[in-house]
Amino acid sequence: MSFALNLANIEDTVQKPQEYGRFMQHCYLLFDVRRLSLFSEAIEKTKASGVAVDVGSGNGILSLMALKHGYEHVFMIEPSDKIAQYATHLLEKNGMAGRFTIIDQPLEYVNLSRLPKQLGLVVSETISSLIFGFGSWDAFPTLVSRVSSKESIIPTRGKLNFILVEDDSIPRTGLPPANGFDFLRSKSIEVDLLDYTFFSSGNMYAVNFEKALQNYIEESKPQIATMQGFDFTKSNPYPAKVASTVAIPSKAAYKGIIGWFSVELSHDGKTILSSVDPTLFAWKPFYIPLKRPIKGSEFSEISLELMLKRVDAPYTYAFQFADHISGKELTNILYW
Repeated sequence: MSFALNLANIEDTVQKPQEYGRFMQHCYLLFDVRRLSLFSEAIEKTKASGVAVDVGSGNGILSLMALKHGYEHVFMIEPSDKIAQYATHLLEKNGMAGRFTIIDQPLEYVNLSRLPKQLGLVVSETISSLIFGFGSWDAFPTLVSRVSSKESIIPTRGKLNFILVEDDSIPRTGLPPANGFDFLRSKSIEVDLLDYTFFSSGNMYAVNFEKALQNYIEESKPQIATMQGFDFTKSNPYPAKVASTVAIPSKAAYKGIIGWFSVELSHDGKTILSSVDPTLFAWKPFYIPLKRPIKGSEFSEISLELMLKRVDAPYTYAFQFADHISGKELTNILYW
């Protein structure tokens, strides 16, 4: 069976979200055996019956796993035309023709009456949406309320952790001795793009970030702040977005924030996907520079608060850290 794209209506194609439609990106995801094995393990722990829904189905691999496990049909919610066409090819190539339906919209725009009232499984890899609280966040509670068993919601619960760091050498682990930013500075050109985003070993700093971070946590024992999160075993899966207070030692001068997620893919809490895991390379911890150092001589504590900013249309992906008590902005507005 051969595969070829057929984008008949190119005008309609470019108007819809295509962010995760790059084939190279999906090859990267499929190389990650840790990611695949954990999701496969979680799916195989469920009791296969009825209809599955795969939110942000991408190349369709989780949908294929669900069908092979025994689910009768899968609804694949994927707005990218290009990768959805490949997912169709993949499932048909593996003998699943007629057992899947692709809905080419983001979940938050899907008319849920198109989906069955009773679902056997909801699975999603949109970890960032679930934890940060944009996109599919608002629609997920309604969707998972249709699942007959809480054990068939993947992931089940998750959280986002942060630490303040004084030394920015941790995120720079693996940085080449010479880089483009340094070259531009040598030409008296100042580019401050890094101050308006987060960066990680997944997109800029290539090696050993996780091991360096693990060593730092073990040796320095920093205070870990837990903020955003979700828990689909509860009637209200999203708790109020509360700030997390961190004590500031008198001699400290923190330069940045490092964050990572930890999610439980299975109801028993034994299948854990964490972006601080060195064997996982599809997701990474990330580093955010502060606008100015947080000094113990100025603050005895900081109440970290993460605020979403609806300024990155069509995706509400921008966010900012602030001190909940004083309202002081700790970072610039950050963009993906």
